[in-house]
Amino acid sequence: MLLPSTAWAQPFTDANIAPLIEKLKTDNEWERENTIKMLNQIGSPATPALIEALKDPNVQVRRRAAYALSQTDPALEADVISDLQATLKDSDKYVRISTIKALGHHFPVGTIRPILIHDLRTALKDPEKYVRISAIETLGYIHAKDAIPDFLTALRDSDKYIRISAAQALGGIVRNNSKDLTEEEVKAIVSNLRTALKDPEKYVRINAAKALSSLTVGIKAKAAVIDLSAAFKDPENEVRISAAQALGEIIRGIYNDSLSNFYEQLNFGLKTKEVILQLRAGLKDLEKEVRKISAQALGEISSASLYRDPYELLRFGAKNEDVVSDLSAALKDLEKEVRISAANALEEIGRSIARYPQDSIGAKAANNTVPALSKALEDLDKDVRINAAKALGQIGKKAKDTFPIRSNAVPILSAALKDSEKEVRISAAEALGEIGAKAKDAVPNLRAAFKDSEKEVCITAAKALGKIGMEARDAIPDLRVALSDPDINVRISAAYALGEMGAEAKDAIPELSAASTGQEGVYWRTVQILEEIALSLKKKAQTLPTSDLEKVISNLEAAWSALDISEDDYIGSKFSDNDYYLLPAKRGLSVLNIRLSLEILKATRDSRLFNQKLRNQWLWATGIYLISLPILWLLLLWLRRRKSMRFG
Repeated sequence: MLLPSTAWAQPFTDANIAPLIEKLKTDNEWERENTIKMLNQIGSPATPALIEALKDPNVQVRRRAAYALSQTDPALEADVISDLQATLKDSDKYVRISTIKALGHHFPVGTIRPILIHDLRTALKDPEKYVRISAIETLGYIHAKDAIPDFLTALRDSDKYIRISAAQALGGIVRNNSKDLTEEEVKAIVSNLRTALKDPEKYVRINAAKALSSLTVGIKAKAAVIDLSAAFKDPENEVRISAAQALGEIIRGIYNDSLSNFYEQLNFGLKTKEVILQLRAGLKDLEKEVRKISAQALGEISSASLYRDPYELLRFGAKNEDVVSDLSAALKDLEKEVRISAANALEEIGRSIARYPQDSIGAKAANNTVPALSKALEDLDKDVRINAAKALGQIGKKAKDTFPIRSNAVPILSAALKDSEKEVRISAAEALGEIGAKAKDAVPNLRAAFKDSEKEVCITAAKALGKIGMEARDAIPDLRVALSDPDINVRISAAYALGEMGAEAKDAIPELSAASTGQEGVYWRTVQILEEIALSLKKKAQTLPTSDLEKVISNLEAAWSALDISEDDYIGSKFSDNDYYLLPAKRGLSVLNIRLSLEILKATRDSRLFNQKLRNQWLWATGIYLISLPILWLLLLWLRRRKSMRFG
C-alpha cells in the first residue's frame, strides 16, 4: 500500500527508508511495485538510499533501485548523477537500461551535459541491443545533436528495432534542432532517411517519413519529395499515411517559405510531375488519411501555380482543370474528412482562379469547380457545406467582371442562407458578399438572413448587402431599422452597408445621425458613413430632383447640428507619422467632407433657385412684351388714323 497521509508528518530518516530498500529484494511483484511507489512518494530523502542500493550485491535490488530512480520526479544533484554514470558499467543489462532511462529522466544542464552525452554515446556500443536501444531513445529524448552521426549509423544496423529507434530519435532531433543543423548535417540526415524510406521494416519507413516532415516544417527535406511520393505505393497503410503527412508538410513549408520562388524550390531538378501524379493518385487511396492529405497538398500546389501563372502546372505534366476535376470528385468521398479537405483545397485554388480572364485555364477550372461545390452545399456534414460555401465565395471574389459565375452558384448559396447550421449560413453570406453585385438575386434571402436569430448571421448578411452595393437598395428599409438595434455590432454593420450604397441611402441620414450618439467607436464610424453618403450625393447633386435635394439638405443640416463637432475635429488635435496621432486628423477630414458636401448641395439648390427666378423674370418680361406689343400697334394705328382724319 501507499504511505498513509499521516506518515508525511514524520521526518524521513535512514531508519524509515532502510526497510523499504530491503523490500526491493522480494520476489512478490505487487509488493515490489508498491515499495517503488512509496520510495517515489518520499522523493529526495529516499535518493541517497537508492543510490547506495545501486551498489548492492543483489542484482534484483540494483535493478529495482535503478528503476525507482528512473521514475522519481525531483531533479537529481550533480553528485548523484555521477553515481548513476558509474552504474552505466554495471554487469547487469537491466541495471544499465534503467540507469540510462534515469539519466534521461533527470538529464541536467550545464557543464556536466557534454560528459553525460559522451557516456550515453559510449553506451551505443554496448553488446546488449536493448541497452543500445535505450541509449538511442534517451539521446533522442534529450535532443543530443552531437549524436546525429551515431543515429545515422544505427539506421543501417542489422537489427530492425535499432533502426526503428534511430529513425524515431532523428525525428526528435530535427523537430527540436532543425534551425541549428548545418547544411552538411541536413544533407546527411536527408540522404539516410531517404534510404530508410525503402527499409523492409514498416516502422522504420514510418518514422523516416515523420523525421523528414520535421525538418523546418519540411523545407530542408525537399530533396526527399520524390522518395516520399514513391512511398504512396507502399503496401502498409501507416507508411502511406506518414509519407502523405510528410509530403504535405514539406510542400506546405516550401509554399509558406516563399511564394515568389515556390516553383524554383519545388522543382529542384527532379521530376515534380511524379509528385503531382502521386498526389492525384492519392485521392483514390484506400486509406482516408492519405486521400485527405493528398487533397490538401494538391490545393496548395495548384493555388500557388494559378497565383503565379495559370499555365505553370503544364510544365509538370498536369492541367489545373484536371487537378480541379479530381478534387471535385473527392467532394463525393464517403469520408467527411476527405470531403472537407477537398473543399478546403478548392477554396485555396479559388483564391487564385479569380485572377484570370475568361479564356484562361483559371476560368476553365472555375467552371469545372462551381457545379461540384454547389452540390457540396447539400452535403450532410456541416463542415463540408461551410468550406464549399467559402470556396464558391473565393471563386467569385474579384471575378465578377472577368468571367461569369455559373448560374447555379448564387441560387444555391442563397438557399444555404436558410441552412440549419449557423456556420453554414455565415459562410454562405460571406460568399455572396465576395461575389458582389452579381449576387443581386440573393438580396431577398439576405434581407431575411439580416433578421436571423443569430447575431453573427445578421452581421455577415449586412456586410454582404453592403458589398452587393446599390443592387441591394431594396434592403435599405431593413438596414435603417437595424440602426436602432441594441447590439452595437449589428448597428455598425448596418451603417457600413448603407455607406456602401452611397446616395441610394440618402433617406437613412436621420437614422444614421441618431445612431451617432453614444459610444465613441459608433460615433466616428457613423460620421464616416455619413461622409461616404454625403460625398456620393455631392457627385450626384446636379441630377437630384429638387424635392430630393431639399430633403437631403434638410437631413444633412439636422445631422450636422446633432454631431458633437469641435474645432479639433476640423484640424486634428495632434499630427505626426504615428497612426494614433493621425486619427484625429482623419476624423477632421471626414467632418470637413460632410460640411463641404453640404455646402455644395446648398450651392446647387441656390443656383437652381436663382436660375428658376431668372427664368421667371424673363417669362414675365416676355409675357408683358407679347401682351403690350399688339396694344402698342393698335395705338399707333389709331393715332395714325386720327392724324389722317385731321388733315384729310
